[in-house]
This record gives sequence, C-alpha cells and structure tokens, in this order.
Amino acid sequence: MSQKCISINVEGDFIDSFIYSGTLFLVHADSKITTHNWEKLLASALHNNLIHRTALTFEFLKDCRNSAQLTDRDSMTVNIDKHELECECVSTLHLDGWPTDINIYANSFYIASENGVEELGFNWKSRRIESTGRFHVWRKYAYRISANDAHRLAIAAGPNGVITASPRGGYINEREDITTLLEIDSHDCEWVGQHLIANSLDGAFLSTFPKLPKRPKDPVPSSYWSQLNAIKRQPPETRRVAHKGQNNVVYAWVAGNKLFSLLSTGELSVERTNEAVGSERTRNIVNDNDIDVEIGMGDRFSNTANVLAARTGLFGTVIEIGDELCAVTEDGTETVCTRPVSWRVFPRAKSYLNHLHVVEKDQLCIRAYFPSAILDRTDRFGISIEDVL
Repeated sequence: MSQKCISINVEGDFIDSFIYSGTLFLVHADSKITTHNWEKLLASALHNNLIHRTALTFEFLKDCRNSAQLTDRDSMTVNIDKHELECECVSTLHLDGWPTDINIYANSFYIASENGVEELGFNWKSRRIESTGRFHVWRKYAYRISANDAHRLAIAAGPNGVITASPRGGYINEREDITTLLEIDSHDCEWVGQHLIANSLDGAFLSTFPKLPKRPKDPVPSSYWSQLNAIKRQPPETRRVAHKGQNNVVYAWVAGNKLFSLLSTGELSVERTNEAVGSERTRNIVNDNDIDVEIGMGDRFSNTANVLAARTGLFGTVIEIGDELCAVTEDGTETVCTRPVSWRVFPRAKSYLNHLHVVEKDQLCIRAYFPSAILDRTDRFGISIEDVL
C-alpha cells in the first residue's frame, strides 16, 4: 500500500517542525528556530519545480479543504532547496540548546527542553516569534507539551509526572497555577477539548476536565472570568485507559472526539469521547495477518517496548515502532521511513489535517495526503474535518 500524496522535501539539517496559521516553523540542528511564509514558499517551489495545474495544487497545499477541484491526484514530489528557504525566512530565534518539543496555540509559542517550558508570543500577521515577555512556565525537565483553550498547558515531565499549568499572560504563580496531575514517569501527553491523554511507565491515563463556559460577546462581564477561573481549577476525572478482555493497552492517544488505543494484539480500538455522540465503543482492527502481508511486522505491533509514539490525522494513524514509522489506513500499512529524527501530524488544524511532517537526515519531508475522492468518506483509522475540536 502506498497512499497518494504530494511530498514537499525541504533541504536542511533540522530536528523538528510545526505549521500554524500560514507559518512554517523549523527547528535547526544548530540550535535556532526560524519562521517562514508558507504560502510564498509554496508559490516559489511550485513555480521552480514546473508543477502542472499550479493554481489548484497551491490552493490544496495551502488548505486541504480546497481539494474538490483537484482532479489530478497522482503522487508528486516538490523540492525546496536551502536558498529558497532562506529567501522566505521571516524571523530567527536563537536557542541555548535543542528543544525536546515545540507547540503553538492561540498565538502563544512554547518551547520544551531539559530546562523546562518557556512561553513566548507569536504575531501571526508578521509571522514572528516575539521574545519580549518571554518567561518560564515550568523550570524542570519537560519532554512533551500540549496547549489547550483558556491558556492551559499540559507537560509530560518525565520523572516529574504530568503537569498542568495555567499562565496568567506574561507570568505564572507556581503555587496556584501549577498542578501535578500524575505522579508517574511520563513521556507523552495530548490535550484536546476536555480530554487529556498521558502515556507513562505505568500505562495510559485519560483525564476528563469540566467543560469551559462559552465566552460571551464583548464587553465580557467580570462574572465570566470568575466562572472561568473557578472551573479551570476544578480537578479532572482521571482513569486508566483499559480494554475489555485480556488485551493490554500499549499506547493511547486522542484525536478529535476519538480515543485511540493500540492493543498488545496489534488491534486498534476506537472509542468516542464526545458525550453528545455517545460512549459506545467500536473496534477497528489492525489485523496481524494484514500487517504480515504488507510489511511483516505483526510481532512488533504487539511489543510494548517497541512502540514509541502514535497520532492520527485525516489520512489515518501514524505509529512509530522500533526503527520504523508506519502509516495505518483502510488500504493497509505503509512504512513511511526508518529512524526518523522527529515527526508530527496536526489533528487540531483543519487546514493541515492531511499533513505528516517527517524530519529525516538532511531534509524535512512534508507529506500532504489527498483526501478521499468519495464525498463524506473518512478512513476509519483517521479523523474527518468535522471531528476537529
């Protein structure tokens, strides 16, 4: 199986990437972060690569929802060299070392590292990271970060567990605004809507937070802020992610209103988390026989120690297992690459829901997968535009 996509290969020595609101963020191996105008970069690359039907391809790469008129869906490769990249560089932020993770949400930019988590502002109009007002949210080791509504942040802090933080716009009160959610060594977390999933040495845990009140139109009454702050400080309900029967949950993650669980048997379980949809569980199976036929790694899917990370996008589910990065869809399982430096998908970005970013040696490969040509059809291993929270 090889799902069709447009591969955009960006030349350079990177360790991570992110895309947000028309801006491409690149973390370079020489300890700096650069921002780039994504639309100008695309326009230049498509022109230089002599891509046919440039206008339609450009609109699709700018926003995956612009795919209706794109009748030519053959896989293609677009190359962006160092000179093109430098020409569309908007800003540069120099760092003291390599970050372990970055995240951008609601125009706040977060950097995680062995020294903690820092917050900086992001000006989406100028596409610049603003170092003015830069401050530490957390001053201990941070492995992963996930930002959410109402200026809330989850931190997978290794031996310090899972931390939630609520900065106050330029500073944080450590005694009042930081809470230890799990006192278990944790290496991954994702906060989507009311649900925060954490993967730890003791398994996966799902925390469900109280629903936040909807912000009224301006002028916002002071009672709203009082209510919001009170709800933000209410503790969530936390439970271990388990599966009916004897199968262990190897890894769990949230995308849209779905909770995904990879089981020790190689099965992929999907459960709706949105109460409005209902809590009935459906099971979508990654069959061992199918995996063996495609890439011969059924045994690896059932080895807890080999699963490093998993996430879901529009096109399906991505699982890093051992040295291989795999994409799982209804059509089968594909090995995307071996030994990636880093990778990410964007389950909360409607424009880039079809993106898979993979940093490899000497390049970033951005895979923009073609959505199904069949109206309203969504791969059962992925999420749809309507699922985005």
